[in-house]
Parts: sequence; C-alpha cells; structure tokens
Amino acid sequence: MRFWKARKGKVLLVAFALALSSVLSVGSTAAWRDYSQHKTNEALGAGEDYGARLIEDYEPIHDWTVADGPQKKEIRVKNVGDPVGTFGAVYVRLQLKEFMEIAPVTVQKTPERYVVDTNGAFVTFATQDAAQAAYPDHETRQLTDVLSGQSGWFVQTQQGDENGQYGDFVPLSVQVGAPVPVIAGSVRANNPAGSHHSATQDSEECLYPLHRWDGTQLATRDYISWQLDSHVLTLTQWLQDPKPAAVWILDDRAEGDAWVYWGQALQPGETTADFLKSITLTTQPDGGFYYAIHTELDTVSRGELTRWTNAPTPLLAVL
Repeated sequence: MRFWKARKGKVLLVAFALALSSVLSVGSTAAWRDYSQHKTNEALGAGEDYGARLIEDYEPIHDWTVADGPQKKEIRVKNVGDPVGTFGAVYVRLQLKEFMEIAPVTVQKTPERYVVDTNGAFVTFATQDAAQAAYPDHETRQLTDVLSGQSGWFVQTQQGDENGQYGDFVPLSVQVGAPVPVIAGSVRANNPAGSHHSATQDSEECLYPLHRWDGTQLATRDYISWQLDSHVLTLTQWLQDPKPAAVWILDDRAEGDAWVYWGQALQPGETTADFLKSITLTTQPDGGFYYAIHTELDTVSRGELTRWTNAPTPLLAVL
C-alpha cells in the first residue's frame, strides 16, 4: 500500500505491510515442521496431524502522522488442529524484520515574504483591486500555496508593516527526491507482501534487516516504536525461573538469532497471546516514507525441536 498526500507542509508517502506467504510441509506421526511460514499452513500425516497459522490483525495506515498515536498491529499464532481429533501440539517461534525508506522533499518558495495573519494563514484577496485597497502602496501577486491549496492575490510585506514580521514565503512547488533507505545497505523488495515465497526460495522481504532483542537498535527506532503485549519476557528474565509458561520469550543473547519463542507447547485449538500489539510513529520523517514489518513463523512438532539450531539450550530442555 502506498499513498501520497500533501498535508501540513509535508508530502507523505505512507505504507505499512505485514509480509505474508506460505510454505507446505508433510506431517507424520512423530515429526512435523513448518519452516518460515509467512501466511498459513496445514500439513496432514498418516498418524497425528499438525497445523499452525500466523494471524495478524491491523488496519491499513494511510497518511500516517505523529498525531495519530499508537496504531493497532497485532501478531499471534493459532494451532488450528481440532482438539477432539488427531492433531498434536506444536512449538512456535517468530522472527521480525523491518524496512523503511524516506523520499526527501524540496519545497520551492517565493523569494519575498507575503502578509500572514496572527493565526499564520496567508492574507489573500479575490481580486487585485481588493488587495491594493486593503494594502495601499504594496506589491501584490496572484499565487497559489501548493501545500495548503490557498489561492488568490497575496500581498508582499514591506518595512514598517504592523505584521511585517509575520510575513512568510509562499510555497510554489514541491519536488520529491529518490527514496533513501533508513537502514544503510537495505533494499526495498520489488514484489512486497504476498505469495512470492516458496518451500525452496525466500522472498526479497526475507532479506530485510532483523529486529534484534539484545539492545542493538535498527535506525527505524528513530521514527517508529513498537508496543509489545504484556505476555513477553526476555530470555534473561525467563531464566530466573525457567519453566513452561504462556509467554513470549525474546532471545536477547548477542549470539542468538533474535527468534521469539512461545514458552510452552501450543495445544490443538489454542492461540498464543499477542506478541506485537501496536506501533507508533514517534518522529515525523522529513518527506514521504514507506515502512514495512516482515514476520516469519517457524513451527515444529516435539520430535522436530532439534531442528531449531542455535536456540537457547535451557529453553529447549524445558519445552
């Protein structure tokens, strides 16, 4: 989703997407894995069946400004198996990645100042005669403020005007430059969000920079903050009392892969608590911008837990 709009002196390009796709794996009695699911997956085996689904709930964001406050963006996982059927429990982890780019905006303005009122709006008139009658001996010019859309005859300020110090330059044109990635070296996907994943090939969105939990911050934090659910602990916190729990556990090890683990088996019919709850634009970018969160889901049966390489050993032992 992309949206251009001139508003409050800025041209905004806003997009928000949770990138999704799907991968299919084959289940069996003892083992099942759905690797890097981005949308939905059901896999059936000869014995127990397994199924997990990534659920995201958000309202598309257009013309996003700081004044909008927190925006709903919920992420959770459901074991879609029938509790009274032959479905088994699954183990769940998530990885989140980000991309953001800003298109710089250059506004061309008049070289001279024009009269504004005490509320900051330009003083304009429908005709030149009306403008000259109100401001004798002043230069007048027919203009359009491209940011506000205000048109008419503007009055040029001059020394000695009562409100001359309030005069301002009239924006005449807006030029939008090439988008610049906020995170150095990152590249926007050519085909964002959708069915571009497969079992053998990731999408370009899978290459977006990884959101880590070890204190390392991506440059996107200069503009956007995340609000996590209350059912979230860091691995460091969880290790103080390591036991299965209905919480998300952030791998905050510097050597970890920044996965977020659901702290117990997810039984058929159960849904995890939300991991992400909302996002907030904290600093308005100086130009149009695009922002994306890409979420990857990795689920396994108990027999496949050893496939989770580089997972925290104490956590795997408890699960």
